[in-house]
Amino acid sequence: MIMLLITVILALLAYIIFLIMEIRNINSQLDYIHDNDTNAEITHVSKLRIFKSFVAKTNRILRDVKDQQRNRVQQERELYQTISSLSHDLRTPLTTAYGYASLCRNQHPDNTLTDKILTSLNETTEYLDYIVDYTSLSEKEMSLNLEVIDVTEFITQRVLQYYDSLTQAQIDVTLDLQPNVTFITDPIVLKRIITNLIGNVLKYGRKSCHFALVQTDPYSISLTVSNTTLADSVDLDTITQRFVTHDSSRQNKSVGLGLSIVDKCCQILNGTMDLDYSDQIFTASITLKNIAQP
Repeated sequence: MIMLLITVILALLAYIIFLIMEIRNINSQLDYIHDNDTNAEITHVSKLRIFKSFVAKTNRILRDVKDQQRNRVQQERELYQTISSLSHDLRTPLTTAYGYASLCRNQHPDNTLTDKILTSLNETTEYLDYIVDYTSLSEKEMSLNLEVIDVTEFITQRVLQYYDSLTQAQIDVTLDLQPNVTFITDPIVLKRIITNLIGNVLKYGRKSCHFALVQTDPYSISLTVSNTTLADSVDLDTITQRFVTHDSSRQNKSVGLGLSIVDKCCQILNGTMDLDYSDQIFTASITLKNIAQP
């Protein structure tokens, strides 16, 4: 009788151990599926009906979630493509209108209304550029074109392109760039980071702006852009959200996408953007990782 009882207990222990191992196995598979982009489903060796039912229902949920994710990605891609197409289509009438307005200004240079029309057309074109930039970034996330770039020269050239605009805005620019910093990255995405940072300076900066570049290690670079501003305060928690600006008066009529684009570009390049505001000094600190690092 005792031997029979011991046998039953041992059998129950063995069965419990088997169940625990099976649960751990399923848990491990779920962790893998959660952490990886995979279409894998859960497998098991148990013959118990309750296990079969549990695994079947879990796999059905996993398939539904994957289908929803694919549908959402496809819908977002179609939305971005639609917005991009509409933005490009609007460029033709805008360009035509700009041409007519420029012709009118040349023929009637004293007509202030023409200048207002040209200003509005320029602002609308700028808004379209921001929207096209933002929507096209979703495609860039899937296909980066990596090149070895002299980042020091790259930044210098971008700043020089905006030299006249910065001078007209009476912003004194200083460059403190470590020489000969080479980096493997996507030049188009990097260009968007720099041009949108400069655009932010032009919209909100006053008097001075400072660019600093340093290679923190063989696989990382740090770019810091700081500028004085007239803003009394800046909400750093919301400023990178789409269509949020730190000019509550809307005097510069910003579309509020510049820093949002920078933040998204940093994510695409496996980097980060940190913002700081103190004593009317606004600072954007960009850290990028070499995508091709071992």
